Amino acid sequence: MTTASRAIVRATVRATARRLPAPALALALSLGVAAASAAPLAAQDRPGTDDRPQTLVQGGGIRSGGYGAPVVRFTTVKDRSAVLTGGEGGWIVNHRFVLGGAGFGMTTDNVRVPEVATIGGQVPRLNFGYGGVLLGYNHTPGRLVHLTGQVLLGSGGASLIGGGLRGDADAATLDTDAVFVAEPALHVEVNVASFFRVAVGGSWRQVSGSSLVGVSDRDLSGVAGGVTFKFGRF
Repeated sequence: MTTASRAIVRATVRATARRLPAPALALALSLGVAAASAAPLAAQDRPGTDDRPQTLVQGGGIRSGGYGAPVVRFTTVKDRSAVLTGGEGGWIVNHRFVLGGAGFGMTTDNVRVPEVATIGGQVPRLNFGYGGVLLGYNHTPGRLVHLTGQVLLGSGGASLIGGGLRGDADAATLDTDAVFVAEPALHVEVNVASFFRVAVGGSWRQVSGSSLVGVSDRDLSGVAGGVTFKFGRF
């Protein structure tokens, strides 16, 4: 309330008090205070004219970074334990949003497909890999420990390897098939250094489109846990 508004209220109260009974006086006082409160704010009380909503891109432009990372994941393929290795990397926008790519391949050779028999009675092994576009979000990336989420959308390939009588030296690709892969993931990430971060978490790999004999979409899909070593500018 400004000084002029206070003076008006005091003068109104004095003049009204001499003419009105108590109930009417109380009502007049309430109306006078409300009117004075609604008066324009003093210049120092007005909100700043530069108040603006927060947006993804501020006037200073986009702050960019980037990273690359080797990745190891432990999962199951066709109900057998398997290891997937590969890498990911991307462009980091304003420390939070990630646009990049990732790719993984199965490094273990213990997954067999007994539904298919080769010449000599050998059981072929299954080979599997995939990759695609990676979209991610870093929650409170400035904190020592924080959460990150991402989703991979892409394609992959599954193959039956067999046919050799003396092991893999004579092995050949018996059949191959392309599949679609979608894999959301959630990690706990630790800022080890300004250029290095470690993320540990899990993902769900959903595969569709497999037509290999003895290999279903369910055989290739599954939960995975792993660790990611990120190097870059965050």
